[in-house]
Amino acid sequence: MIEAEKFNVSHALTMIHLFSQTDEGFDDFEQFVALFGAKVEVDSIVRIPRRRTLRARFNETNLYIGWVRDQGQRSPQSS
Repeated sequence: MIEAEKFNVSHALTMIHLFSQTDEGFDDFEQFVALFGAKVEVDSIVRIPRRRTLRARFNETNLYIGWVRDQGQRSPQSS
């Protein structure tokens, strides 16, 4: 949110990119996101609902958060 304000943008994204197929830690992440009043799923991005904050300047910034799983190593294509 601070960086969004610094660059005068109205959208901010926090993305967790997991390099594992086990989704280890997702339960903790899901509980963290729930604290903001949102529900997240694996391989998705959700918008965090706006709330009145102590720092009113952040009320105009749309915050998105997501968890994506790596699809594995890709082989280079030959030309």
